[in-house]
Amino acid sequence: MSDKNEKILIGASWYPEMWAESEWPKDAARMKELGFTIVRIFEFAWHKFEPKPNQFDFDWAKRVLDVCHANGIQVMIGTPTAAPPAWLSYGYPDCLRTDINGRRETHGQRRHGSPFSRRYREFSARIVEKMVEAFSDHPAVHSWQVDNELGGSDYGDEAHEDFQNWLKAKFGTIENLNAAWGLEFWSQAYQSFGQVPMPEASVGGPEIQERHHPSLTMSVARHRSETWAKYVAMQCEIIRRHPKNKTRPITTNMTSGYGLDWYKINGSLDRVGFSMYSDLQHYHFNLSNFDRMRAEKSDGQANYTPYYLLETAPSWSAGGRMWNIHNNAQGITMFSWLSTLLGGSMILYWQWRSHWAGQEMQHGTLVTATGEWSVNKGAMQKLTAEHAVHGQWLMEHPPLRADVAVVLSIENAWAFSIDPIDDGMKYQNIFRDHYYMPLVRSHVWRDVISEGHDFGAYKVVVMPLLPMLKADTRAKLKTFVEQGGVAVLGPIIGYRDEEFTAYKDRAFGGLEEIIGADSALRFTTMWVNDEVHLDFVADGALPGVGALQDVPPKYRNWSEAYTPRAGTQVLARYSGGYGDGLPAILWRPVGKGGVLTIGTAVSESQYAALVHAAMAVAGVEPIASGSPDVVVVPRATRDGKVAGYGVANLSKAAAEITVDGESLLVGPLEARLHKV
Repeated sequence: MSDKNEKILIGASWYPEMWAESEWPKDAARMKELGFTIVRIFEFAWHKFEPKPNQFDFDWAKRVLDVCHANGIQVMIGTPTAAPPAWLSYGYPDCLRTDINGRRETHGQRRHGSPFSRRYREFSARIVEKMVEAFSDHPAVHSWQVDNELGGSDYGDEAHEDFQNWLKAKFGTIENLNAAWGLEFWSQAYQSFGQVPMPEASVGGPEIQERHHPSLTMSVARHRSETWAKYVAMQCEIIRRHPKNKTRPITTNMTSGYGLDWYKINGSLDRVGFSMYSDLQHYHFNLSNFDRMRAEKSDGQANYTPYYLLETAPSWSAGGRMWNIHNNAQGITMFSWLSTLLGGSMILYWQWRSHWAGQEMQHGTLVTATGEWSVNKGAMQKLTAEHAVHGQWLMEHPPLRADVAVVLSIENAWAFSIDPIDDGMKYQNIFRDHYYMPLVRSHVWRDVISEGHDFGAYKVVVMPLLPMLKADTRAKLKTFVEQGGVAVLGPIIGYRDEEFTAYKDRAFGGLEEIIGADSALRFTTMWVNDEVHLDFVADGALPGVGALQDVPPKYRNWSEAYTPRAGTQVLARYSGGYGDGLPAILWRPVGKGGVLTIGTAVSESQYAALVHAAMAVAGVEPIASGSPDVVVVPRATRDGKVAGYGVANLSKAAAEITVDGESLLVGPLEARLHKV
């Protein structure tokens, strides 16, 4: 859903239920003074809406909407299902999540309700239905947010039974499950689905503590994400029943980390949104999130759908301890502009006014609990004024469609949690630092996409860290290169099947046909010499690769050595160690395109050079040259002609960048537009 008349909106989350009604007009007037044009409200107001079971009060909330509308402020309504009321928590304990040790969650912690509970889903559906009925005709309503910062597991009886039924629907018989997972190992085979346990699956981060069967743990994680996705889809369907909501965007706010498959959850939403909190030194951590959001709702051809930055701090953060996020006004201004330049159309700060009670009293806000201005008022006024000046041009000139895509896989992030290669190996960090950021720093204009995205919209697809490669992804990859695309595969690619087991016939399960080689050896360097050395072939098939120097990488993983097939060219060989003399990096022309396969971890500079070489084959060039600290965003007309650039300097020192032959000096933490 993308509106050609869409405007850039800036605002904050506001909790009028915490304040006397006499304060509402004062807060709205202050918002107007800052130039704010939207607020997010009601996402924790279930108790106020339904103080007793099936007894509803929305009159107070309608008056809140009236106040907003009178001040020219639009409203995003949040469904309050992240914080159920006490009558539900205590009267219906089957609605509460159960932890791995069998303990029920307690009231007041937030996220204690369980989407795995049939009864909780019914209560959730009812409150959303009543809110839709009460608010959808109000002119202040701009959009809806489903729930808030989704997440959490449930290991109770109802969730466990649902998981077992999910497995039965997938495999049909317990014999099929035993065979697919190889459960003769350790005599793990089950006699019925009722015997299958539900182990802890705290996936998405470093190694999980409970080492259960990898296929089982992967299935627990998949079932959890599918349950959350259905829960979100249920609320979306209810909201869309009202005619006026059919043109109002529905979103939710993703959080950092890959514990849930957000691609699956976002499938039923109109807009992708995110809660982003990172300090000044780590702004680059969020660049991949912006690139991912921009691409996620694209139509696969020429158009991006703007995303929403649904939470970021207006100063410091303090959900617990104090955390100075942006350090100063300049930092928050730059980060906010970064979101807009990369393709966002909404910025919401968390939060508007300091809570006078509760768990987050110390969090940075724009207005204090006493109603006085906090820090950064002037910066906010400047930010909203600048967006008012440039907003229309930005919406008429969206980011240029990228020719390069980097594949991010949530399920493979789970794979590294379940069966890591090295101590503390965290997919999110390695993907970002070793494979994504080298492209950003070398000014490759890129999208971050899922395995399910349309590869045909790109000229180059980069695919690191994908031990599991699904059958449909393999087929799509084959079609992509045959039709002229260039793929950069690895390191770590395609040696696990969809159930997270190894192939028994061929090491890569048929990927051999695409890469043009078979496995000669898979080996690790750990505790041997902890380094992999390469000799690059001087007359390699890709320009510039032969000139690369051996630079051992900074982390350890599996290395693949290959036996090339006819027509496959060797670009580098291992030097020393287990793989001495064997091919490590390959180039394979396929159809009208080609495949570059990287069998081992390389240095960040080597990786960038290899991707650049693949881009050259596809006729794609970097969008800029110069300082690696400056992010460059090409903005284009609807027919794809570059009309300007957004530039954002992530460092505290001035930096120089060259775009279209013109040298630009970008100040410390400066973000600005440069129109052609």
